[in-house]
Amino acid sequence: MDEKIKKQLIENIKEFYETALKEEEIPTNHSERFRILETKYPEIYKMLDESFPFYQDSYKIKLNKEICQILKNDTKRLIKILKISL
Repeated sequence: MDEKIKKQLIENIKEFYETALKEEEIPTNHSERFRILETKYPEIYKMLDESFPFYQDSYKIKLNKEICQILKNDTKRLIKILKISL
């Protein structure tokens, strides 16, 4: 087999494997996401668990100013906890 082709096939295998590993870490639904947060990030889990009903309600009703403020504050807290720079 041509060395160039062999090298490309090996690179493809590595890429496929790395992608598969990354996909294993991505939860597929809210329940899985919350279980991961609960175990690895309890502070974030607690905050999101308290706000999740507001998020769910946003599908059915318009959010009022109070709920928007709660979600905005939670977002600011997350940004601080996760050290995200904007």
